[in-house]
Amino acid sequence: IDTLLNVGDPVVYDIQFDSTFFSTPRTITLAGTELAIRGNMNILGPGADLLTISGNNQSRVFQVFPGITATLSGMSITGGNAGGGDGGGIFNDGTLNVTHSAIANNTSTANGGGIGSGVGDRTTLTHSTIAGNAANVGGGLINNGILEVSSSTISGNAAQLFAAGIQNQNGGGLTMTHSTITANNSNSANGVGGIVNINSATTVIRNSIVAGNVDNTTKPDVSGSGFTSQGFNLIGNRGTAAFAATSDQSGTRAAPLNPRLAPLQNNGGTTATHALLFGSPALDRGNSSGSTSDQRGLARPVDLADITNTSDASDIGAFEAQSAGAPPTVSYS
Repeated sequence: IDTLLNVGDPVVYDIQFDSTFFSTPRTITLAGTELAIRGNMNILGPGADLLTISGNNQSRVFQVFPGITATLSGMSITGGNAGGGDGGGIFNDGTLNVTHSAIANNTSTANGGGIGSGVGDRTTLTHSTIAGNAANVGGGLINNGILEVSSSTISGNAAQLFAAGIQNQNGGGLTMTHSTITANNSNSANGVGGIVNINSATTVIRNSIVAGNVDNTTKPDVSGSGFTSQGFNLIGNRGTAAFAATSDQSGTRAAPLNPRLAPLQNNGGTTATHALLFGSPALDRGNSSGSTSDQRGLARPVDLADITNTSDASDIGAFEAQSAGAPPTVSYS
């Protein structure tokens, strides 16, 4: 793999894995040096539940170099450590597409525990989970360019300052649809668990949950100007943002809106998600916008009995409930 990752020519390479990776989960552990992607390529893993690439807490896992387009699919990227550099799991300085993957438990003492990006670069995240990463700023991701997030979950990330979920800055443009940001923790008194826009950054958001982040009775789930709602969002504590588009639901510091989410776990598919508990205000209150599947690859929308639809019966966020389920046996906190 390492030879192909440094080809430096215009050919687009496909890196695939032999049949032994499709039957038994396997881990590739790096020996203290990141995988430097210097040529255009698609690295096509068998699934995030089958292939893990670990930095062994000794190095970042991947770096995409300027002018390069790379797709990472069907893998878990973990144990990356960028030290004082950005992007514990991945640093993108070109064009990066991450799909059907998990970026989990990576660290940076600078920015972007899971993924970091350079100014003006493009990152796309689909059907993926960013979880358990830690950084000084931007525990899950830091965006300085163009970031598109769809049908994905950002959960349980930690930051010392500013945003624990997504730090969107320096004119960065974030577009997010059908996604869930929850349970992230910023340790700063002025921190935010979900999304921060600063330095002329903008966020366009539709049919997504940004709620239930740590301490959202004192810290908003979103912060900064530049938010544009395209409707059907569920925001726990909206802070000073409006979120008054069609069928938006939002709470305040005094009364955050509880999304009623189950813990992050395997609910089907190859990446972890937060299921919607019985009585969740996200059930049947969204709009699919033409999407036909949720993060797991299961059908969207699914019309649940005895729940009043806001639009086409899609659920809000990355998870689409396939049945009404039953009330939980314990209370949600």
